[in-house]
Amino acid sequence: MLSIRSWSIFAALVLLAPAGLAAETAADEPPREARQTVTRSEAVKALRTYQQDPVNNLESASVFMTYVKEDGDVHVSMNDTLLPWMRGNYPPQTKAALLSAFVAGNFQAQLDDETELDDSVAGLTYVVDVYTQLKKLDATLLIPELEKLLSAKGDDELEVAINRMIAR
Repeated sequence: MLSIRSWSIFAALVLLAPAGLAAETAADEPPREARQTVTRSEAVKALRTYQQDPVNNLESASVFMTYVKEDGDVHVSMNDTLLPWMRGNYPPQTKAALLSAFVAGNFQAQLDDETELDDSVAGLTYVVDVYTQLKKLDATLLIPELEKLLSAKGDDELEVAINRMIAR
């Protein structure tokens, strides 16, 4: 499940209407029951569409991101260490593409393993793949933490480098 802060960042980056975001309730207002607006099959279909061309199919990411946010059976942990591009001065579309890739890789791993356990290694592995695609479109794109992972991938040490990054 995505944190509200992470979801808000994603929504702003892809210019989604804020209506899909959960509003904070006033102290005297009873909490509202969460309702699921995206089915698992819709989310998986959107994930497959996104994976075919993650740079150009970013709009489909909003579907599986909504599902991950709303569904209690998919867990995606996020923090500054795992998402270093979110704190940098990078183009909003780059941030959105990489955040979507992180969630997509993590969600796909949970589908593959039939588990509900966060898989940040899978998320970051997919981020490196999408980062490679983004660099082909913008040779000036340079995210130091992802450059280290890209180098580790070239040395067949990607999982080791990701685990070091996560342990920080």
